[in-house]
Amino acid sequence: GGIVFMTPSTPGNTSGLFYEAAPSTWYSPSGDPTSVWCNNATDLLGVGSRSGTGAMDGAAKTTVMLGVCTRGAANFADEYSATVNGVVYGDWFLPSKNELNVMYSVLGTASPGIGSYARSFYWSSSEYDFNNAWTVNFKDGQQFDREKWLLPDTINGVKALRVRAIRAFG
Repeated sequence: GGIVFMTPSTPGNTSGLFYEAAPSTWYSPSGDPTSVWCNNATDLLGVGSRSGTGAMDGAAKTTVMLGVCTRGAANFADEYSATVNGVVYGDWFLPSKNELNVMYSVLGTASPGIGSYARSFYWSSSEYDFNNAWTVNFKDGQQFDREKWLLPDTINGVKALRVRAIRAFG
């Protein structure tokens, strides 16, 4: 039970699959969790770069992250499962930069908004460089590189970096 935001006919979707975002209560009734990107913040994991942010590769990038990170955004996404009509769906992952951007474009800009997203930054599974990973701001759709270890800090004005799991199916 999530919200479909991409179909096989969506421009840029070369996978032939449908993509759905987890419901707003997937983690808790109060919404999406906040997290560091990966507790192994100093290594380049090889899950994207400034030019390698493929549109449909969040699942593969999440798998790489899970091999290195013992806690972080990918771990939250991977731990989620949903049961619908007795069927358990446990194939959730952290979206790539482009998957997250499509999710924002479809769900985050709808009026009224669909999916109850915070007006905040959401992590993608795409790295920018050794210290940073890509995020999408669900306030305005801007994409930024953010420090992998960044946690909310209201004193210094650092906003929460959130996680929303997605899955692909056909």
